[in-house]
Amino acid sequence: MGLQSLKTVKPKALQPNLVIDLADFDGEGTLTFRAPKAADIFPDASELRDAKIQFPEFKEPMLQSILVMGRTYVPDETDNGQAITPWRSIAIIARENSDLFFYMMAQYGTAFPQDDITGRKEVGNDSAE
Repeated sequence: MGLQSLKTVKPKALQPNLVIDLADFDGEGTLTFRAPKAADIFPDASELRDAKIQFPEFKEPMLQSILVMGRTYVPDETDNGQAITPWRSIAIIARENSDLFFYMMAQYGTAFPQDDITGRKEVGNDSAE
């Protein structure tokens, strides 16, 4: 049946948003993230380049995780409609408050496991040889 069999697979139900309460870190408010879509998981080359320039101390896999979190951040009323760059704000948290960043990453990874999809981009295609 081949590719036609893909049509028989039902999509997964929508996952609820992840809400991270900042009270555990003596903060106020929450951060909300939606489940990533397939397009969110793979880095945009120019965005990744900008992230590497602005945060040279971070390795690429870390930046990719930050970019995914930034793409899936759900702005709230406290953002006041500002033109924000969520990934940049998350990277600053990683730089200045690693405990909070690790907590956010753990919560995000538990809510939206990616099974190391971003780590597989370097794998070669043996069939092309």
